[in-house]
Amino acid sequence: MTRVRQIRPDGWTQVAIVLICVQTLWRGWAAYDAYFWQDDFRYLADMQHGLSADMLFQSYNGHVMPGSFLTSWVVAATGSSHVLAASIVVFMSLVAAALLAITLRLLFGAHVATLVVLAAALFTPLTLVGYTWFAYALQLWPQQISLLAALCSYAMWRRSGRTLWCVMGAVALLFGLFFWEKALLVGPAVVLFALLAASGGPIERLRAVIAQWRWFAAPVVLSFAYLALYLVLTNDSKISADLADQSAGVTDAVQHSVLRLFLPGLLGGPWTATGAVTTLNANPSNVALAVSAVIWVGIIGCSFLQRGRRAGAAWIWLAVVLAMALAMVAAFRGFGGLTVRDSRYLADLVPMAAVAVAWAYLPLRLGGQQRPEAPLVEAADDATPVGAVTPAWQAPLVLVLLAGIVASSWVTVSTMTDRLDNRYSRNYVNGLRTSLAAETEPLLVTPAPPVAVMLGSTQDVAEAMGIKARWVRSGANLRMVDPIGQVRPVGVPTGSWVTKGDRPDCGWLLTSQQPVTVQIPAVGTPVSVRVGLMSGQPQPVTVEVDGAPPASTTTTVNGLGVVVLASPAPTRVTVRLPQGTSACVTDVSAGVVAAQE
Repeated sequence: MTRVRQIRPDGWTQVAIVLICVQTLWRGWAAYDAYFWQDDFRYLADMQHGLSADMLFQSYNGHVMPGSFLTSWVVAATGSSHVLAASIVVFMSLVAAALLAITLRLLFGAHVATLVVLAAALFTPLTLVGYTWFAYALQLWPQQISLLAALCSYAMWRRSGRTLWCVMGAVALLFGLFFWEKALLVGPAVVLFALLAASGGPIERLRAVIAQWRWFAAPVVLSFAYLALYLVLTNDSKISADLADQSAGVTDAVQHSVLRLFLPGLLGGPWTATGAVTTLNANPSNVALAVSAVIWVGIIGCSFLQRGRRAGAAWIWLAVVLAMALAMVAAFRGFGGLTVRDSRYLADLVPMAAVAVAWAYLPLRLGGQQRPEAPLVEAADDATPVGAVTPAWQAPLVLVLLAGIVASSWVTVSTMTDRLDNRYSRNYVNGLRTSLAAETEPLLVTPAPPVAVMLGSTQDVAEAMGIKARWVRSGANLRMVDPIGQVRPVGVPTGSWVTKGDRPDCGWLLTSQQPVTVQIPAVGTPVSVRVGLMSGQPQPVTVEVDGAPPASTTTTVNGLGVVVLASPAPTRVTVRLPQGTSACVTDVSAGVVAAQE
């Protein structure tokens, strides 16, 4: 009878699994507690119309993201369940976390110091938005998975020389590009990693990388091919101009994105929610910035004390990758109050920062000739449990550092979670679902509450969530969805533009031969127009506004009457008396549509 050998994880692996599980449960709670928001509704609404190549490869605000749209189609096809969307997010984050642990193990072995780096990357508040915003999660986690899988495949190829790992490197890059064009950063990041990891002077390093062409050939070709496809799909001719225009904002980008956002975030900062709005990061206090600066000076300085000039390669790699990422932000978004304070634009670099910090302190375990180095503390061999070889003082130190990282992140995350749970969005959809359950009359398409829900229309939200209703863009005496998801009549808000005729006690005289036409100024879109009418006897009156599309209605007036029409952008209203003697148009007011108070 064959005896099956049991493989027991060593101490390093056990701790890594515990860290990943704790992080997944903690952030998973935030993912399930959140709700769809902004672009999520746009994705889901588009996918309700069916899947097509044009839909998958559309240029969405300058992004090409077929993977994101395909995943959104799956969620939309199953009823737009947020539980399913959150489950996808948690699963992808779990894969990214496992790949980070594997990458650190492959590159540096089972060294206890890498557990601290792993914890910092797992619990950083920088990636919190990647759990609470579905659309962004479909960019962040595939990007991290792509980078880490590429690094793993490169390390395995260096060890084994097998062509399989060259193929896996190409697959990793394609996976990232399938979800987000920013995965173009993966190829240069790995090339630079290989260049700085090589021994010798610049020429020797370059020759070493060229000698590894078997692994790099496919990523280089795929990157250039994808870039050409991207430019064709987006017809984006502004990239170089934007880079030139944004050069003046480099100082602000470095100061805010790197010094005030990225570096404190890696330590669990900024330890406050002051100034945080939606995805915009909080403004760290001067004390927090000073603490962060001291810690990072200590981290960088000690790495040079430990490994001398060899530590510089890691910091150069991180600095160059940060510069490339900021250049992409400048090209596609521009530097401004939003981008320099938004963790979304740098959160995908968290694994690179983790690898860089570990690399600054520990020698790489790649194939080929490696010059021996004496580590600061003894590392455990991959086949030996950590506790069997490490000094007794290391375990308490690691536990203290791990506890400090988790506590630091908890302070920040606990203050920010309520700002990212999108509770207003959830309540809005619930109100919309209840209000439209028995609605049979047509409803006016109006903008959904901005920022708090989405940058789109009420129709988009309803379609995204599979809520059926009849929607129109113009009409008379319509109803609309108010900011809390309730259905109410369309009105003209108080304080809107108003004009009256010159005739006392009448305004404008209306006869069958003389219609009344009033010009409407630009007040926004969509516009509701209120027309006051008066007649001494019952007679029909026709009111119409131009626009795209126009709107008109005929009503019988006897005494005082009011007609409210809505249209996207009307420029004039015309009142006619098809038959009868005369009537009065008392007043005309117009403003951006609002529910009647």
